[in-house]
Amino acid sequence: MTQQCTSIYGHLEIRSSVSPFRGPVTRNPRVTRSSQPPVNEVPATNVVDIEWDTNGEARMTTINTSDDLLRLLEEDAQFYQAARRLILTNELLELPTRFNAFVDRVDQFITKQEQFNEEQRQFNEEQRQFNQRIETSIGELKGNTARYVVAAHFGEIPELLGLEFQDSLSREQLRQLIGPVGRNISSAGEWQSFIRADLVLITTNPDGETYYIAVEASYTADERDTTRARRNAELLQRLTGHPCHAVIASVYNVQEIESELRGSDVYWYQLDPADFTPE
Repeated sequence: MTQQCTSIYGHLEIRSSVSPFRGPVTRNPRVTRSSQPPVNEVPATNVVDIEWDTNGEARMTTINTSDDLLRLLEEDAQFYQAARRLILTNELLELPTRFNAFVDRVDQFITKQEQFNEEQRQFNEEQRQFNQRIETSIGELKGNTARYVVAAHFGEIPELLGLEFQDSLSREQLRQLIGPVGRNISSAGEWQSFIRADLVLITTNPDGETYYIAVEASYTADERDTTRARRNAELLQRLTGHPCHAVIASVYNVQEIESELRGSDVYWYQLDPADFTPE
């Protein structure tokens, strides 16, 4: 690197380099100035920048205007770095390095966050499946409990219809009732559902006429319960030749079947929630 020396003559600043070939410069360059600086001229001083090429020849750059200064900053990397160190604070000089470090940390955080998000999605899906299994198990448990509650209060259902209880049919009796004839007049799914009916009652009206009642029990009844009750009642009537009523027994009903229960051929026997509470 070349050595730099600076001398001031009035309003003239001369910067000269020490030549590696001829030693220090002893001759001062002459600079002519007008009395009034032109527009964009640096008013305080005129700067003469002297550099030495590899042949030992001096190269002189005179800065008269701000454009000269900007050109020198663009062309002379050493001058640019020196001016940069004088103008900028240490904080600003360190800003690019610190910003790059900040970007690296943000990228690392984003990577970890994306990994966490993926793990969270997997956990949420596993939790959803687990919750679904729990809900299914609880629904089955409530449904089984509803069937036990209905079996314990079977005598109240005929009273709802103005009938008198006579007997109930077991699953084996239903199997014998459907027999080959029933299998011929219904699909496999229908007669299998009929055999698994929650409750089938034999009743009589005040005139002694026989009526059957097909009951489907659930904690919360839906379309599946009304469909099964109606289908079993229709099959009973075809097999026995006696009238048959369809009944659902539940604590609650889904909204979709509320309108169906009003003025339809399916009756609702409401179960008491207290009967589902362990004693």
